Amino acid sequence: MSLADSSADCQSLDELATFVVGVNQSLAVLSRIGSPDSEPRSVARLACSTVADAIAAS
Repeated sequence: MSLADSSADCQSLDELATFVVGVNQSLAVLSRIGSPDSEPRSVARLACSTVADAIAAS
């Protein structure tokens, strides 16, 4: 499924975009402070699942 196939409203998509930007910024911070690779990977994996689930639910 893609966003083109989704019936999500614009507000939901804007919120997802804001979420993705926030996750990206958090990953940058984790990288800068020298977190072990497993931490940012875990965050990214959960974020991807969250976005996929939100798109699928709409």
